[in-house]
Amino acid sequence: MLNSIRPNDNLIKQLSLFLECVQKKVQRKKRGNYAAKYDKDLLKKAIEAIENGTMFYRKAEKTFNVPRSTLENHVSGKYDINVRMGRKPALPEEVENKIVDTRKVASKQGIGITRSQLLRRTGELCKRLRVTSFKNAQP
Repeated sequence: MLNSIRPNDNLIKQLSLFLECVQKKVQRKKRGNYAAKYDKDLLKKAIEAIENGTMFYRKAEKTFNVPRSTLENHVSGKYDINVRMGRKPALPEEVENKIVDTRKVASKQGIGITRSQLLRRTGELCKRLRVTSFKNAQP
């Protein structure tokens, strides 16, 4: 009598599809290793379209290939468009550019500097400017 009971063919297909999905279990991506895969210009255009009222978030997301949550964060003012990933620089950009320019001029004149000398001098500059404190007074 057990041999006479046949399961439904549709049920067999569903079970086989389920088993395939379980066997091909895809590893989830770890959080935090995200690099933006969209262009800043497209982000600006998408934000303009949303703010002008010509598009809603989902339409802008699909049109410009920018994540909806990113659009929401920028339009609401949570993030600025020019925000960089990572921690904030210890030195102001002007000071850093000044150091680079003086090093370029010195190298053209044939005056070399080692890495440790550069770090020591930058540390002293930071102390004078009271920018931040580093371990052992070196960046």
